[in-house]
Amino acid sequence: MLGNIAPFTPALSRREKDRYSAFYCGLCKTLGKRYGVFSRFLLSYDMAFTAMVYDGINGFQARWNNEGCFANPFKKKTVAKNSPGAAFAADVMFLLAYHKLADNINDEKLLKKAACICLYPYFRMKYSRAKKRQPTLARCIESECKKQLRLEKSGADIDSLRRPTSNMTRRIMLECAAESGNKAAAGQFGFFLGRVIYLLDALLDRPQDEAEGRFNPFTASGINARQAKEECFMALGELAFWYRQLDFGPNKEILDNTIYMSLARKIKFAGEKEVENG
Repeated sequence: MLGNIAPFTPALSRREKDRYSAFYCGLCKTLGKRYGVFSRFLLSYDMAFTAMVYDGINGFQARWNNEGCFANPFKKKTVAKNSPGAAFAADVMFLLAYHKLADNINDEKLLKKAACICLYPYFRMKYSRAKKRQPTLARCIESECKKQLRLEKSGADIDSLRRPTSNMTRRIMLECAAESGNKAAAGQFGFFLGRVIYLLDALLDRPQDEAEGRFNPFTASGINARQAKEECFMALGELAFWYRQLDFGPNKEILDNTIYMSLARKIKFAGEKEVENG
């Protein structure tokens, strides 16, 4: 998951903005508690989304509390406390971040590669902790990351290239729905969420990838910009179908915004003037 799964905040009500902020801040504090203060710098919108899905789909209600923030200690903020979704999302974040770092060590140029190598021992230590907490998910992510690397080196087609990310997010959503009784729909939702994530990331990164000579699945498959957007919208349509099969409780309005508005805007305006999230 790569940072694109966030609501379009200008369209949220004040109540919805406050709720989303509480989950985001709650995840930040959970990261610090579970993995240390430096882990907070890895905070991402994708993981806030994951926390909200987990709590919503299982009917969990976090406790709201006003607390200070290490980034702004003079202003208290509303924080979602004791959220099982935030704890799960924190574990997922380190499982993914570790493999992303390892990928960067292989792919980046000298200076970035050196920086990643310096960070590797820290990430390895935290990854070991996350792996103990989420062993099934850790095995899945490790296996699919290896498949992704092999597929990119073999010159596979776009359908094959997008499958490892789909399989990873399918497993993430299956774990999210472990206590919900609707795992089948959650698995399909996760599968197509992964497809959207992979394709949208490739769509947004394509200009820079081509400028720097890096691998891009659309470029490698000979798919032009219009066709790439069509692929993304078809995947989003499948995602929306399975999303509607699930109940996300009080988090639904924010997640609706993310699925139906924010992701559609990102696809539509990719390659044009940057669309602000708010």
